[in-house]
Amino acid sequence: MIRVTECITTMSTGGAETMVKDYCQLIDRSRFDMNVVVLDHRYQSGNEQILDDLGIRTEYLNEAAYGSRTDLNVIEKVVRTLVRFHAFRRVMLKEDPDIIHIHLLVGPYFALLPLKKMKCRLVMTIHNVFDNYFSTDRSAGRKYREYRRVYKLIHKHGMTLIALHESMRKELMQRFDTDRVITVNNGIDMSRFDPALYDRGVKRAELGIAEDEYVIGNVGRLHEQKNHALILDVAACLKNRGEKVRLLLIGKGPLYDDIRKKIEELGISEEVILLSNRSDVPELMSAMDVFLFPSRWEGYGNVLLEAQCMGLECVISDKVPECVRISDRIHTLSLEDEVTVWADEVIRYKDKNEANEYSANAEHSSFDPSDYDMKNCVKKIERVYEELCNDQQ
Repeated sequence: MIRVTECITTMSTGGAETMVKDYCQLIDRSRFDMNVVVLDHRYQSGNEQILDDLGIRTEYLNEAAYGSRTDLNVIEKVVRTLVRFHAFRRVMLKEDPDIIHIHLLVGPYFALLPLKKMKCRLVMTIHNVFDNYFSTDRSAGRKYREYRRVYKLIHKHGMTLIALHESMRKELMQRFDTDRVITVNNGIDMSRFDPALYDRGVKRAELGIAEDEYVIGNVGRLHEQKNHALILDVAACLKNRGEKVRLLLIGKGPLYDDIRKKIEELGISEEVILLSNRSDVPELMSAMDVFLFPSRWEGYGNVLLEAQCMGLECVISDKVPECVRISDRIHTLSLEDEVTVWADEVIRYKDKNEANEYSANAEHSSFDPSDYDMKNCVKKIERVYEELCNDQQ
């Protein structure tokens, strides 16, 4: 049996976190022994609960000192960091994995591991655009240090990089001067994201949304990347025109307080439904009329696959990569466009009643569901793990 440790910063709600959960949930556990090492503490997310339900061994390293407290003083933060470094080394040596699969950032943790003695193979999935994580410029501080760490792990310890699409693979090969880059699409659970499974009226009634209200939706971390400020401006613009709109936002993150404040300043408190992380995303999407996704940057944008499979018209920014624009329901605008242009595009689909007619299994544009079915993506990652272990022998 191949022992695999998935190493990630947090297991809250996001594309990388959901990928780790899906790997653990869908992988053949008669051939792979999975465990997860999380640098942060628990956030009481659906992903964490699923790992618990699966019986996956999961270590939350921040909880080794001061539990899940976030109000630490300077000395306590230093202590937590030192304890976390020690806990990381202890857990890795205890698990002694054949594969360490890194997600998000490496940080300096792997400098503490006797990697050659451990004889494990390293894999790292790059979940976002290169410039969001790395820089080849020495003056770039943390991003340059992270670039050098990853470069060293590739060229000294044979780490393999995984890109989420072909254009990313080519860029990573160039930037890291390596041919050790594989493309593995991120996917979704096609069995859940099918509008035929849900009665949109039930979820709308549960949320207090009237039948004649036009629902603009977004699912994403409350972070600068996701550009919630523009989403709120669009909702306010449409309200001021006299449109009966509701804005359904799903997610949590560091900008929660800023977003709440902007909602009040724009006078749209009655129009906005702000939910935290949820496990019923397909049902919530079934209550939407249009999906607004004006990200400032995206490495992939997995939630956009979900929205398209749920039959939603999607108004997106030109920063979203081509690889997730899989249907003719995508409508792209520039971030340089005025708010009024975005509002015009969003409201354009008000009288279009096709949302629930599209099934994920239907023939739709050039969309091939098998390319984005997470079960197939997991089969590919199984082959990657097995081939790396075979190379080691």
